[in-house]
Amino acid sequence: MADKSGHPQIHVLQIDYSGYAAAGKLGARWDTEWQVCTYIGNPLPIELAAFAPRAFSYEAYVERSLNKQTPTLQPEDSTPGKDRHVLRPHQAEAMKEALKAYESKLPGFLFADEVGLGKTDAAWETVLRLPGRKILIVCPLGVIPVWRETLLRQGTGNKEVIILNYDRLKKLIRVEDRTKVKSLKGVARFGEALAFDVVIFDESHRLKNMTSARFKLAHEVGKKADFHLWLSATAGQNPLELGYLSSLLAARTGDSIKDISKDFEGWCSKRGLGISRGKFGKWDYIESKESCEKVQRLLFIPQKGIVGAVRRTPRDIAGWPEIQRIPFPVELTPDQLNLYKLEWNQFLLALRGEAKKVGKEKASRSINGLAAITRFRQKAGRLRVESTTNKIIELLENGRQVAVSCQYLMNVEEIEEALLKEKVECLTFTGAVSPADREVNRVAYQKGEVPVMLFTSMEGFNLHQGEYPGRGGNVPRAQIDHDLRWSAIEMNQIDGRSHRNGQFAPVFWSFAKDTIEERVAEVMLLKLNSMQTLHGDARVPEIDALLQSLI
Repeated sequence: MADKSGHPQIHVLQIDYSGYAAAGKLGARWDTEWQVCTYIGNPLPIELAAFAPRAFSYEAYVERSLNKQTPTLQPEDSTPGKDRHVLRPHQAEAMKEALKAYESKLPGFLFADEVGLGKTDAAWETVLRLPGRKILIVCPLGVIPVWRETLLRQGTGNKEVIILNYDRLKKLIRVEDRTKVKSLKGVARFGEALAFDVVIFDESHRLKNMTSARFKLAHEVGKKADFHLWLSATAGQNPLELGYLSSLLAARTGDSIKDISKDFEGWCSKRGLGISRGKFGKWDYIESKESCEKVQRLLFIPQKGIVGAVRRTPRDIAGWPEIQRIPFPVELTPDQLNLYKLEWNQFLLALRGEAKKVGKEKASRSINGLAAITRFRQKAGRLRVESTTNKIIELLENGRQVAVSCQYLMNVEEIEEALLKEKVECLTFTGAVSPADREVNRVAYQKGEVPVMLFTSMEGFNLHQGEYPGRGGNVPRAQIDHDLRWSAIEMNQIDGRSHRNGQFAPVFWSFAKDTIEERVAEVMLLKLNSMQTLHGDARVPEIDALLQSLI
C-alpha cells in the first residue's frame, strides 16, 4: 500500500524486544540502521495499532524521516515567544537568566530550583525563545509523560523535538558495525551521534558518574549542541558529582574543558573545592564554608552580570509553603524487636563473612554485601507495615489523600494487601507496572478517584493537590516515606512528589525506634543540610528541628 503521494507508507513501531517476534509474524521488520521495528503498507494492522509511536518519541522522529515528512506543530498555531503559557514570576526570572547565559556564549545553564518549583515549564519556555530548531530532551522514563504534556500545553513552535529516556541514548548514535562494538561505552567511543541544537538533561544528577556508560553516551549525544539545559533540584551532594557540568565550569573559570574532563577530581582539588585523597587513595570531600562558597561563585554568583545557574527554595517565593518533614518513629513490640535483633545479627554475620573475603572497604559494595543489606532492610520495613497502614487510615480520616514511598516492591505488596483488608482502595506506581499503566494510575489518584498511591519511583512525576480541576483533584495531600534512603538526592526528590508547585503536603519519615533505621534518619538529615549548603541555601529550620528531635 502507499500514501497519497504514491510512496509506500513506512510505520515505525514503538515496541520492546518482547513484542518483536509477534510483530514479525504480521510483517514487521527490524531496521538495523535506525534500530527500530518497521511495517510497510497501509493500513497498519489492528494488531499493531497499539504500537504506533507516541508524540515526540524517537520512533515518531524516525517515521517522519523515513517518510520525508515535516513535524506537526503542537498546537498548530504555536509560534516562538508567543505567550500561550504564562510563567510564574520566579519561573520567568529563571528563563531570563538562562537566555542571558545563551547570549553570553555560555555552553549551557543549570536550573537548580528546589523540587516542585516548575523547572520544566521555565526550561521549555526558554527553548521556545532560542533559535535552534532540533531539540532533544533526555529524562528518566517516568518523566516522559510530564514532558509530553508540557509540550502539548505550551506548544512546540517550529521546533522538532525528541523526548528520550537515559537508557535509550544509544539509539541516537550510529555505529557502522555494531557487531564489533562490545559495550555501550564502545558505542559512545566509536559511534556518530545525531546532531541537535539544544539538549535538555532533566534530572541531570543521573550523569554524576563520569566513568559510567550513561555519562559517556550523554556526552557524545550532547557535544554537538549549541546550548545545554541541565535540570536538577539535587545537582550534587558534593563537587565530585558535578562533573557533568564540566563545559559550564570551564566557561566560568577559563580553564580548559579538556583538562577538566580528563581529571575532574584533580581539577576540583586544584580549585580548593574541599576535595582531597583519602584512605586507600579514594577521593573525599570535606565540607567547609570556603569550599561551599567557591562552588556557589562558580555557578550561582554573577560574573559580569551573568550566572551559570539559578537556585531558589520555597521560602524565597512569597506565599509558597516550606516542606514539613515529620518524624514517625515506630515502637516495635517485644516480639518484633526480638525478630529485628535476630535479623540484625544475621545481617552482621553475613557482612563480616563477606569482609573476610573481600576486605572491609569492599564488603558493603560487593554482590553478597548488597544482598545482605537489601534483605535486612526489606525485612525491617515489613515490621512497620501495620503502623504505616494505620497512619494511612488516620490521614484519610482527616480528609487527606495519601502517597506512600517504598524502596522495595515487597513492602508495596505488603501495604497493598493490608489496605485491601481494611477495604481501602489504592493504586501503585512501580517498575512492576507498565509506563502507560503507571500514568493511568497517577492520573486516577490526582483526580481523586482513589485515595492512596503506593510508589517506588523517586523523581519526575506529580502527586500534588490541584493538578486537575474539580473537587477530587483538590483534596489535600500527605506523604509517608516508609523506606528511608541513604542518599540525600533521592530523599529530596521523593519528598517533592506531593509537596510541590506551591501545594503543601506534610511528609512523615517512618523508622523503627531504637534501631539502625533511626540512625539512617539522623545521617540523612545531615546529608540534606550538607547538600543545601553546597547549593547556597540557608540552613533549613525544620530540618534542624527534626535533627534535634532525633539526636
